[in-house]
Amino acid sequence: MLNSPKIKRAFLDDLSKSGEKDVSLTIHLDNDQRILLNLSKNEADPRISGIAEAGQRGDPQTDGSSFFWPDGPCMSLEEIFDLLRKDSDGVITGVETYEGRSNEIDVMVADGHMLMLSLDELYVAAGQPRASGAGISWPNGATLSFDDMLAKLRSTPA
Repeated sequence: MLNSPKIKRAFLDDLSKSGEKDVSLTIHLDNDQRILLNLSKNEADPRISGIAEAGQRGDPQTDGSSFFWPDGPCMSLEEIFDLLRKDSDGVITGVETYEGRSNEIDVMVADGHMLMLSLDELYVAAGQPRASGAGISWPNGATLSFDDMLAKLRSTPA
C-alpha cells in the first residue's frame, strides 16, 4: 500500500509462567503506533504457529513493509491488519489509559490482540474512555470505532 507506515521493529515477548503459555509479538510502526499480536491464543492459525516457532531463534528482522526470519515465516503489514480484522471481528473488549501518558491508550480486541495508540487532542481532553463492543466512547461524546483505529494504525507519520 502506497503511503503506509513502516515497521520500525518487531520483537517477541514470552510472558509464560507456571505452565501457562503467553507469547506475543510487538510491532512498532514509524507513526508511533504499536500492535501486539497474541500468539498463544491463536496457535491454530498456521501463520501464527510458524511465527511462534521461528521466534525461538530470536527476534525477526524487518524491511519496513514486513517482518521476517531468514529462511522462516514472513508477514506483511497488510497481512497483520487483515489478521487483526479477522481475529477480532471488530470487537473491542477493553481499554486502558495510563497516568502521565494522557495521549496513549491500549485497546484490547477479541482474540487477545492489543492496539497501542497515540491519540490527538480531541481524545486526550475527553476524559476516561470506555470500551463499547464495536469501539470506544468518551464522556464528551467522542468515539473511535474499530475501523477508525485501523485507519490510525495505517496513517503515515507526521
